[in-house]
Amino acid sequence: MYIGFPQLIILSLWEFTENDSPAVIVLAVLFLIMALVIVGYSFWTTWRYGRLSIAKYNNPAALLYGDSLILNKYGVCYTMFTAKKYWFGGIVIGYGLVKGIFIALCQGSGKTSALVIFILDLAFTIYLFLQAPYLDKSTNIVNLSCGHCEHHQLVLIFILF
Repeated sequence: MYIGFPQLIILSLWEFTENDSPAVIVLAVLFLIMALVIVGYSFWTTWRYGRLSIAKYNNPAALLYGDSLILNKYGVCYTMFTAKKYWFGGIVIGYGLVKGIFIALCQGSGKTSALVIFILDLAFTIYLFLQAPYLDKSTNIVNLSCGHCEHHQLVLIFILF
């Protein structure tokens, strides 16, 4: 979900700028609507169960990890994060969505797209550093390093071009 969603958004939105054929536009609209509805519903349901668990048990992990039906159905949305940061998957998907929108729709202006992606990556890396949402320290360090590398690649692109 975290890997395929941004690519599906980029390709679906990019198709609106290309206008290959009406059939492909219809497919792009269907893929876009289905992806947004399914992913949005999954994260909204995860957030709702987390809030319900906090209200009942003062712990989001009680329902999210204690109920096997919820874990099997929506676990992909939150199992890589600590129990208190179960909502961070929505942030990651939102970041991928906004980044995908700018990549797909700013093809005509590379500098604009690069600047927006630079700012988004910088903001997300800082937020990732402040939140430290992953399960352990080493996973947080690896993900922060990945964000740091993305940021430095964009700096090099700005310097070279």
